[in-house]
Amino acid sequence: MINGNLTNSVSKEKSKYGTNGVITIPTAQDNMRNHGLYLLNIHSSYTAESVTIPVEFVKAAKFSLELQAQSNNAKQGERVGFDVVGENGATFGNDLKVDNMQVTLIKPDGTSHNLTYINDFFNFINYFIVYGTGGEDGKTVNTDQVGTYTLKVRYAGYQEMETKFEIFPGKAVNTEDSDTEKGGKIRSQKEE
Repeated sequence: MINGNLTNSVSKEKSKYGTNGVITIPTAQDNMRNHGLYLLNIHSSYTAESVTIPVEFVKAAKFSLELQAQSNNAKQGERVGFDVVGENGATFGNDLKVDNMQVTLIKPDGTSHNLTYINDFFNFINYFIVYGTGGEDGKTVNTDQVGTYTLKVRYAGYQEMETKFEIFPGKAVNTEDSDTEKGGKIRSQKEE
């Protein structure tokens, strides 16, 4: 139990569906100061029953993905880099860890692919990269089609970001990750 003594208030509200019980929990309490996912366990004082519900605190700052200059003319199979830019200089990423990363790549033909951390994309603070090739075997080509892609990034505690980018025809130049990045991928996979 992280905080068994949360300050809260209980009230009832009438709605068109009946009477609802409302529990209000102010933020900035011990162990509830940061954005992200929390599990809230509610125990009845009348019975032995309890229920656990997820609660997400979402950071108010908005972030956007800006295509990096070296990715302006990316070819099929090349990786694509972005800067994560926050309002008023806000930085992206959770101080301890990021729970629940959902990254979706929609290809020009309309197919949607959920990307996995380390295998298909990498994110370090304000740097985000979609690998041209990825997957468990390292042979899946993420940027295999010419045309406009849509990238959606949703991390727990942050508002969703969405951007579009182009992949152009031609010979791919930036297809392989550096030996340092490959080593980092392998080390990260072993740690998980």
